[in-house]
Amino acid sequence: IVLQGRVPGWYSSSPVVSGERIYWADEKGNVAVLDASGIHQQPPRSRVIGINSLGEGIWASPAIVDDRIFLRTRHRLYCLAGNVVRPRTAASETTAGTAAGFVDLKARYESFKGPSNDDAKAFRRVEIVDALARSRAAQVPDFLKDIAKTDNNWNVCQEAATLLAAYGPEAAKPLLELASWQRAQPYLKILAAQGLGRLAYADAAAALLQLANDKDALVRLAAVDALGKIAAAHPPTLDRIVPVLARALADDADTVRGAAIDALALLPDHLGPRRTDIVAKLTALSEGHNPLLAARARTALRTAFQQPLPNHAPATP
Repeated sequence: IVLQGRVPGWYSSSPVVSGERIYWADEKGNVAVLDASGIHQQPPRSRVIGINSLGEGIWASPAIVDDRIFLRTRHRLYCLAGNVVRPRTAASETTAGTAAGFVDLKARYESFKGPSNDDAKAFRRVEIVDALARSRAAQVPDFLKDIAKTDNNWNVCQEAATLLAAYGPEAAKPLLELASWQRAQPYLKILAAQGLGRLAYADAAAALLQLANDKDALVRLAAVDALGKIAAAHPPTLDRIVPVLARALADDADTVRGAAIDALALLPDHLGPRRTDIVAKLTALSEGHNPLLAARARTALRTAFQQPLPNHAPATP
């Protein structure tokens, strides 16, 4: 996965690409236009740069021929050419990084609050959340956390949490609060864990150890991945983290077991007396019936643990 994000709306169609633009039509007839020019940058980036409303539902995917876009709505077939992007109307021109700019953006966010099913206002709030994250004002991380916890639209919450997870070291404490929030939905726990892992934030170890036991497999996966990064960066956390990673090798979900393999592969020289038991578990996984998981275990044994592979283990696909 190179980049994750969410475009506001409900979609039956698929996104299409033309040049450096992505076009995606939702079921209410809104066609979002995303700038894809930054996908190959480090870190990868993409953002909504405009939206066009055709006024009636769209379920079919757009079709692109040369410089024209064909869109089938419920009653009509449209052919659009030229510059069909309506510029964003959020406060993107607000002075970045200043307290005044933050206050203005916050006020605009409040002015676009509305019912949870008001897509137009939710889209504007998403725009403003994006502008807030780009402003880099000191108050932004805490405000993004508050939006993720309190906004009544799922799209806005996810956008705020996604931007918070990618924000940087200033977001560590707000992310930890989000990860520890008892009422957090799984997607918020996942995004918070990913952000904390990216930062290798040692103080998040206790919260992530809790998430490693979550009932949702994707939450457990994100927590295990983050714990591996924290243990690799902060050896004093090894005694608490390694037993959890070892248990995750027997998780019911193959995705979590795979994350545990990758996490332990970061720590081959830091496992102490547990190394022998972990190598045995990895060897058993390398002989298992899931070929992708077996290949992952074989790779860890060969490259990270420098262990000979069993002759009868299945071939790497």
